[in-house]
Amino acid sequence: MSAFGCIAGLSDEFQAICEDAVSILRSCLSRDTFGATDGGEPGTSLAIPKVQGLLQSRNDMSEMKNNQEGAVISILIVDDHEVVREGVALVLGRRFKDCVVGHASSYGEAMELIHNARWDLVITDLSINGRGGIDLVNEITGLKRGLPVLVFTMHEESDYGIRAIKNGAAGFVRKDSGVKALMEAAVQVLQGKRYVSNELAQSIVSFIGKDEAGPPHLKLSDREFQVLCRIGHGEPMKEIAAELFLSVKTVSTYRARILDKLGMRSLAEIVKYCIEHSLA
Repeated sequence: MSAFGCIAGLSDEFQAICEDAVSILRSCLSRDTFGATDGGEPGTSLAIPKVQGLLQSRNDMSEMKNNQEGAVISILIVDDHEVVREGVALVLGRRFKDCVVGHASSYGEAMELIHNARWDLVITDLSINGRGGIDLVNEITGLKRGLPVLVFTMHEESDYGIRAIKNGAAGFVRKDSGVKALMEAAVQVLQGKRYVSNELAQSIVSFIGKDEAGPPHLKLSDREFQVLCRIGHGEPMKEIAAELFLSVKTVSTYRARILDKLGMRSLAEIVKYCIEHSLA
């Protein structure tokens, strides 16, 4: 089994890319390859496109050229799996000659980097620590209208794709689509276009044409949908409240609305519903 088989849904091709990234890391385990961090410990200085957190200053980023042919492209990758971030960075480095990549594993880290550096593209998963990917898409597109966001996730297009696009995402790619699809999406989005699969395009058309089309949870607001999925995962009210920066009372209000809109009476019914619709 691949060393990355535990990360559900990665395509075989992308798992191979991730393994290449780790092979590079392992082959560079010498003092000559690694520089020292501020604390005197070895720090990464590999020949793959990577920016560790906020180590690259805002001034350095602001001096980058506009996204034209031959110019430096700055891309922020947001995913809670480090191996996925490294794999995507390696793929981007192969596709774009001059590419600087930033890494974030949570909503908070991503927003800090968004505020302190200039980016040409954000590639994000939806299952990230903190408030979640949908909130991140909404926040970025509200603050930086010219900054495109490409969603790269294992979540179903029919459930999450429409919500991501509605919140301003420029594209949506499933992780099992393969490297070619991800690169095509990145190129199109950087060119100012949108990227969705044929299946998601059909879902969007159906959603626009018929308000009652699709499963009942499509009627929920984005926040209600977030609470629904977290309840489906078995998270307690206090934990949901902390993750979404809400009060327990507010989360309880959302829970009541969910029960009402879905015609349910108990949390057990919500859990069952989430399992049946692959939301948990």
